[in-house]
Amino acid sequence: MLGFVEDIGRNVARIRKRLKGEHLVFEQMTIGTITKTKVYLTYLSDVAPHWRLRRIRRRLQAIQVDSILESSYMEDWIQDKTLSPFPQLIGTERPDAVTGKLLDAQVALLMLHLSFLMIVFVLLLFFS
Repeated sequence: MLGFVEDIGRNVARIRKRLKGEHLVFEQMTIGTITKTKVYLTYLSDVAPHWRLRRIRRRLQAIQVDSILESSYMEDWIQDKTLSPFPQLIGTERPDAVTGKLLDAQVALLMLHLSFLMIVFVLLLFFS
């Protein structure tokens, strides 16, 4: 099985290979005033809750930094409470894991030059 690579186009293709259909959305955003890093908010439009998408969009748009060089730069901006003992974000290098989470109404963030993705707002249900 092929994992994610640092080429965002290939990562998009690896997800599209597993999830075919018009409901798969890759919503592009640019973050960082200097680096202008491409970030893709990825979700299934018929599965992901609209309130979750609005919240994530609002938090991503609120990020006011010069550069985003890795996903940890965004984590504090996205998480509800950074001191929570439970993870709200998980990272993975596996396209099948991302596909499964998208089908479970989760949202993924792809970032340019990273070989892993963040799954946003993980539910405690997935850890039991």
